[in-house]
Formats: sequence, structure tokens, C-alpha cells
Amino acid sequence: HTEVITAKSLAKAACCNLSESFETNGSVSVNYTDAVTGSKQIQLLGLSGTYVQTNIENIPNLRGLATTFGLNYVPGTWIESIDVAKGVGSVINGYENMAGAINVELKKPDHSDRLYVNAYANQFGRAELNINSAKKISKKWSTAILSHGSFLNNKIDNNGDGFLDLPKYNQINLINRWKYNSDRFMGQFGVKFLKENRTGGQVDYKDLATTPNIYGFENHTRRVEFFSKTAILFPDAPYRGFGLIISAINHNSDSRFGNKPYVGIQNTLYSNLIYQDKIGNTNHTYKTGLSFMNDNYDEKYVALTLKRNEIVPGAFFEYTFNHLDRTLLILG
Repeated sequence: HTEVITAKSLAKAACCNLSESFETNGSVSVNYTDAVTGSKQIQLLGLSGTYVQTNIENIPNLRGLATTFGLNYVPGTWIESIDVAKGVGSVINGYENMAGAINVELKKPDHSDRLYVNAYANQFGRAELNINSAKKISKKWSTAILSHGSFLNNKIDNNGDGFLDLPKYNQINLINRWKYNSDRFMGQFGVKFLKENRTGGQVDYKDLATTPNIYGFENHTRRVEFFSKTAILFPDAPYRGFGLIISAINHNSDSRFGNKPYVGIQNTLYSNLIYQDKIGNTNHTYKTGLSFMNDNYDEKYVALTLKRNEIVPGAFFEYTFNHLDRTLLILG
């Protein structure tokens, strides 16, 4: 069962990023894991976010080191729609969707506003500015730049416990994407850049050098992504398709919890080759292909060093039986 949250549904609340996009939705709940860091986690079907796969345009994205703060990395003004699949998801996107899968579709270059400006501020001192721009260069080529900047610099301690209720932060988030569309070939590629700084802990904490005896939390993240999606189309057979998805991510996280430092670096390479066709008629369709995932982690916590390199090649096959859009059977 897949539920689609459209941009019109998102407009019901003054949502500012993906973590706040489910406030008007009963299927998905997002909760703070702790107030010191301000990290959030999705819950679906009563299970925590580690069992839910979060994809950006069908590319596994918010995983690994991005799990902690990743829901804040997708501004609401970038989102075109959100697909929420309950239960075990498709084998096409891998094996990490045990409780379900959430797929976020971003605004496309060929269907977006030429210029979109959105500003937000609230009484807590949080401010945001979003500027999206799209341009059709020719009949086949189009491009878009999506930008986001936000910060919260006020010290908020409404319960008077001496700790910040929300961490102070500032974030810069950019994406430049290109799209090529013709009768027989479609291609998309783009680059994303994110930089975020967070400070939490006790109210009087400034930094380790200035206030060494006061507990504080710091996190400095820099994230760079590249993605490419290409497909060969068959105009005479719209049920047939051949596509290749490639994604490369570099995630750097430099944190400090009190006087204990943590540094984590994650490099991920993902590729997925997909072919789809019918068996006899369109009531019987299948998708098959090859996938590859490489996660390279280099982590250091105080004096403990952890390095690991996970390489996961795979093959998949999925058969779908669809009878009058009323009965659907999927075997993967």
C-alpha cells in the first residue's frame, strides 16, 4: 500500500524540511531522539527509522552517517511529493526497507517555476530563505538551481533546566540539476552541497576552549553528492524500459560530545541497472537488473578508530500481476 503526500498536502502546515512534512499525516510519525543534538527519527508501523528506507528520487540516500540529522537535509520547498510505502518494499531499491520505504520526489527542472522565493521566521528566532530557479534552455534541455539557507541563533530554555531545548544551528543547502528529454532517451544529473553547524548542551556553553567545564555538543557536517539517472525509452512499447542510476556521496561529520570528539567520514557509491518489460500482456510485467553498493567508513571516537569497507553486489527480479488495478500481486 503506497500513500502519496502531494505538495498541496505539505502546504497545510508551515513545513520547512522533510522532518516536518509529516505533521498532517497519520501514517508516519517523526520524534526527537534527544534534545541536546536535535536529531529526529521516523517511525513507521511502530518500528524505528533504521528499518525504514528513505530514498531521494528512488536513490537510497538518508542512510549511514546521515541517519542522525538527514531528515533536516531536505528543505520543504524542494519537495514535489512524498511516497510512503508500508510494509516490505520493492527489491529494486535494495534490502533496507523492512518496515517500509519513503521516496521523496524533488522539483523537476522542466516543470518548476522560473523563480520561486520563500521566506520563513518564527518567534523562537528561526529564519529561513529558499530560492528556486528553473530554466528551459531548449526543447530537450532544462536546468534548475534549488537553494536553502536557515539558522537558529537564539538560546531557548523554556523549562529552565539549564540545557538548550533546541540546538543552535546554521545550514546552507544547494542543488544544481540538469535534465535531457527526448522521445528515445532521458537523462538527469546533478550535484548537491550541504554545510551545517550545530551547537547544543548547557545554555552557557560557547566552545571547548572558552568554556571547558560546561557540557556542550558540537557538530559540523559537510556533504557533497552527485547523481545521474539515464534511461532508454521505447515509444512504441511504453511498458518497456532500460535505465541506469548512479550516485556518489561524500559525508564528513566532525562532532564533540562534552570533551569526547567523534569524527566520521563516509564515502558511498551506488549503481542500479534496471530493465522492465511485459510477459504476454500488461497484466504481467517484470523488472530485473543488477545493483552495486559500496560503503566506506572511517570513524574515530576519542582513541578508538573504526574503519570498514562494505561491498554489496546484487541481482534482482520482480514480477507484478495487476488485474484491473484492483488486485495486485508482487513477487521479488
